[in-house]
Amino acid sequence: MVNEYLADVRSYMAGVPENEREELLQFYEEQMIDAGLTSDQIVEKYGTPKDYIWLHHHENHARLAERQ
Repeated sequence: MVNEYLADVRSYMAGVPENEREELLQFYEEQMIDAGLTSDQIVEKYGTPKDYIWLHHHENHARLAERQ
């Protein structure tokens, strides 16, 4: 369940630098596994893989805007 979700997330992250992508995926994989989340709980907490990437993308842009 976690691996399937993150594989889908990875498929939407083609434009993200590899080191950032892998670091992010590893972080969330550890969180999901440690919490023992089911597939439904993962989607409830993080949204669909596509939603997750959309949110991550917009959060990064907001952080960059704050720095300028």
